[in-house]
Amino acid sequence: FRTYSNDTHDKFYKYLAHQRKTDFESWYEEHLENWFNIVKNNLQFYESKGVKVLILNWELEYLRYIEKDDWAKNRLITFDYEGKNYSCIRTMMNENKGLTINDDWDYFEDTPKDHHPSKKCHRIIADSIIKKIEAEDVARQWTAQYAK
Repeated sequence: FRTYSNDTHDKFYKYLAHQRKTDFESWYEEHLENWFNIVKNNLQFYESKGVKVLILNWELEYLRYIEKDDWAKNRLITFDYEGKNYSCIRTMMNENKGLTINDDWDYFEDTPKDHHPSKKCHRIIADSIIKKIEAEDVARQWTAQYAK
């Protein structure tokens, strides 16, 4: 449970400035890179155990790390919509009307007041996952792995 308070905010910024000798932007970049590497190492561990790994990216923050890393980039699921290819669900939703439920008038009389994917967006995501599995021939690899 997260709460915001001026006191907590001030303590964190003082910690960064005095103990870490850094600013928020530098700390945040370090934090993102560290977590990208933690997640990547965990995914590589599972893949080494025979679990085929694919990456579905919702937000922008980690995209630059995924795209710079050949291992992660090769496993990234992308989304084709309206003649454009997206590497991030958030970008696709922001650039196209009707992909969030707060704009999904086909399925709601009174749309929910949030930005989760609409039914149409879920279909795009599902189709993209299927396309990636077929392109990577993941189904055949899984069958061969688990049929042993």
